[in-house]
Amino acid sequence: MSIRTHFMALRDCIDTIAGNGTPAYSGDGNAAIRTRLIGPTGICLDAAGNLYIAEYWNHQVRKIDPDGTIITVAGNGSPGYSGDDGPATLASLFRPHGVFVDSAACLYIADHQSNRIRKVDSKGIITTIAGNGMQGFAGDGEPATQASLYHPAAVFATTHGDLYIVDQANHRIRKIDPDGTIITVSGNGSPSYSGDGG
Repeated sequence: MSIRTHFMALRDCIDTIAGNGTPAYSGDGNAAIRTRLIGPTGICLDAAGNLYIAEYWNHQVRKIDPDGTIITVAGNGSPGYSGDDGPATLASLFRPHGVFVDSAACLYIADHQSNRIRKVDSKGIITTIAGNGMQGFAGDGEPATQASLYHPAAVFATTHGDLYIVDQANHRIRKIDPDGTIITVSGNGSPSYSGDGG
């Protein structure tokens, strides 16, 4: 299990930018290269040059600013589900897997084991925007917060306001439109390969 975050530049060299190789939690307010991480699983770069890291086993999302300083932006380190409508750093996440930051500086988190998608607004307040917490597949055509997800692993927001979710264990790609309705856009739920050209 990798406990460092690496960056490959255009010069085809790889550099370590976060993590000192020791699996633990530490380092807020310090240089990211000296901090400790456990299980980084997803990264995203925002327009301001900040790098966000989903720390699966620490149940947190960290941010590295352009100067290389790391802080926690979501998750209190205790696995679970709590904290909606409050500061994201006081909320509980459960093995966050993927992250994405949109043009409005909102952070989206695929909260893998909570079977939910969480959103942190530009003021640091967290809410749930998809998933009722029940593991499974349900809810297409309904409000996303009433839908069942199964280990969401990644998220991506478009400039048009659509949010795409990799619903990993459901073997589907799902989409939330700007009015909050969720649908399936790819995958029939079967773990296989088929359908090209259809």
